[in-house]
Amino acid sequence: ISDNSETPTAKEVAAEFPTLPIEITVRNPVLSLTAHQAVLLSEANTEFTALLHDDDWWFPGHLATALDALANSPTCAGFAAASIYVESPESNLRSALYLHRLISEVGGSNYQKNGQLDFGSLAQLCWLYTPFHLSTIVARSGPLKDCCEAGMADWDILHADRRLYPLLGLHGGVTFSRYPTAFIRHHAGQNLAEFRGEEEIASALQTGALGSQAIANLASEQGFDLSSRWKDLLASSPPEIHELVDGLGRPHLTAEMREAIGLNPPRLVHPWVGEWDQMAKYEQRLAEETEKRRRLDSERKEYRERWKQADRERKQLTKFRNRVLQHWKVDEAPPLLRTSLSFARFLRKIFGGRPRSQGESD
Repeated sequence: ISDNSETPTAKEVAAEFPTLPIEITVRNPVLSLTAHQAVLLSEANTEFTALLHDDDWWFPGHLATALDALANSPTCAGFAAASIYVESPESNLRSALYLHRLISEVGGSNYQKNGQLDFGSLAQLCWLYTPFHLSTIVARSGPLKDCCEAGMADWDILHADRRLYPLLGLHGGVTFSRYPTAFIRHHAGQNLAEFRGEEEIASALQTGALGSQAIANLASEQGFDLSSRWKDLLASSPPEIHELVDGLGRPHLTAEMREAIGLNPPRLVHPWVGEWDQMAKYEQRLAEETEKRRRLDSERKEYRERWKQADRERKQLTKFRNRVLQHWKVDEAPPLLRTSLSFARFLRKIFGGRPRSQGESD
């Protein structure tokens, strides 16, 4: 275990498994996510390395599927798969499958079974967006170590994964499965759609563009012109592919990059700006409805308690009345009391059936 935190949680969890050969290395000082990942990959001494973030979940059989795919593709450097996003309290993004339609268009395969993505395809996809999640990656340890030497520790977290995959492509490519093998938990800040402040948006967009430019430079060194590849693909693709490329590229491509592949400039500085007001109104209505429901639940609980109290009082009065009738029956009462009870019945019979006049007392 590489403990990159300031809490004792890792040691406490490891202590629950005394029979396992667990080694704990504490990182002091704490490293950035990309620097920590680079250190771990450089220390790997096994044939294969699997990546899994601490709050993602592998499907049963994920590792077996990956190893089978790598065994059937001995020249590939790694395995990747589609994944399913699940929400968290910090994220408002809906669950979604990573888009394999675009991967199929670029890779030239429908991927009904595992298919191979070479360097050109990986660079083309990653220039636009992140085609698969790190927690689905199972790779040969050697190529991963070589990727670390490319400066991974200094990459920005917003494009570190996009820059890793083309490097794996240089070592033989990636075999891809369109069938999801992992659940990915979303957090705030993992997607540019969740940035709202103008400065924050501008910084995130600039960082995304820097990642795309770094991938374009790497492709150019290998003799690939990514703009031309996308322009040729879009020229023969149906409209839905244009929409996918347009949407996925907005957080990462500058206006010049979009123009180079034949896309129109974005109508908004950020694709989700126009939806924020609607989102805010929806959240306000949701808060109002939640408060209204809370008040109704509170009133319902209060009425229920009142009804229970009234029911208890009714039962007590009924019990008392039954005891009085049991002990003071007219036929068994003393003569004087019997006369008083009979007279009371007489009065009730006379006055009980008509309304009382004003000022008339009991």
